[in-house]
Amino acid sequence: MKQSMPLILVLLCVLASPALSAPEYVKWTKTLAGALAEAKERGSMVLVCEVLSGEASNEAQMGVYMDPAFVKASRNFVCVFCNPEPTPEGEMVVDGEKITTSKAAPGVTSADHRRAYDEVQRSYADLNTDSTGATRFPFHFVADADGKVLEQIVNGTKEGGFDVVAADAFVAKLNALVSKFGKGLTADELAQCRKDLEAAKAAKAAGDLKGLLKSAGAVLAKSTKTQIADEARKLVEEASAGGEAALVEADGMLATDPAGALLKVEEVIETYAGTPVADKAKATLAEYRKRPEVKKAMAQVAARREAEKNLAKAEEELGRKQYARALDLFDDVAKKFPGTEQGEKAAARAAEIRGDESIAAEVREQQAAKVCKGWLSLGRTFAGNGQKDKAREQFEKVIREFPGTSYAAEAETELKKLR
Repeated sequence: MKQSMPLILVLLCVLASPALSAPEYVKWTKTLAGALAEAKERGSMVLVCEVLSGEASNEAQMGVYMDPAFVKASRNFVCVFCNPEPTPEGEMVVDGEKITTSKAAPGVTSADHRRAYDEVQRSYADLNTDSTGATRFPFHFVADADGKVLEQIVNGTKEGGFDVVAADAFVAKLNALVSKFGKGLTADELAQCRKDLEAAKAAKAAGDLKGLLKSAGAVLAKSTKTQIADEARKLVEEASAGGEAALVEADGMLATDPAGALLKVEEVIETYAGTPVADKAKATLAEYRKRPEVKKAMAQVAARREAEKNLAKAEEELGRKQYARALDLFDDVAKKFPGTEQGEKAAARAAEIRGDESIAAEVREQQAAKVCKGWLSLGRTFAGNGQKDKAREQFEKVIREFPGTSYAAEAETELKKLR
């Protein structure tokens, strides 16, 4: 076996390296079972590293685990550190948190890596045990998320003994495995996907379809073959049921309202952008446009789009409590597009406004503001010029046209002044 510098000296050299001015370490997982579970969630492989404290090549191997290139390559794997012997511990900052940890494997304790060794040996002891029953170190293997061994990464043989695997050779092996089997998600990417998935679920609970599709889409953009991607896909599929229903409805409208059918399909494309149902809607739209009845309806589509625009504007005014403006817009759409989806929706919204007494009163007040200010001003001008009859005419018009409003009250006051 080759002689090498002690692990603690290696660690100090690595920490002093400019490449690790802000130290980064392998993200070791405490147990093999936990590593396999995380690998399934990430769609990645498991890297198991077995070493034995106190022997030169093993101490050197633990130094390789601190190499920046190795640390970077390890991000594509779920890593397990196994050592049956205790290792020095101390307080270190790992992932921004000050913890008590093994200095050989920052992030886990000496007890953790001893338990991990026992766990790995129960299933994989034959891989590095020679014919005499001696266990050989340093030893590494990569397994898939089901625990199937994909490759051993060693320097030597279990009968002849193993030596340190140098950082460059180790990194080359890891990168080759990623090229062959795919890299899955890194731990950081998984953490972000979890946040996006929670945001998608929250959007679903809030009835926010666009928010749901955006957040779930962010998960699927990073991964498609992981458990978390399956969850995101399920949310999208459930949300897309509304789009599928809208396409069925559009087919039913085609014979009687081709313009409406076109608009409905376009709405599905916009609302469900980036989903399979949106792709289906695009194909449907292309087919619709080939039909003679649809070609004739194209002119109507532009008008319907204007109706949709005015409906959206009316809703916006309603949200700003500009009830009079909203009512005018709803009435206009209802008048111009009777019998259409947009016209019926506008008529219903206008009826809701008129049916709410408190809102109806505010509508009258806002409608009065458009003309009463001018009438009152003109009346005061006539009164100032001594033209009382003309002034009275303006004030009475305010009272007659907009009774019960603040402007009518003002007009009453002005009439009393005239008397």
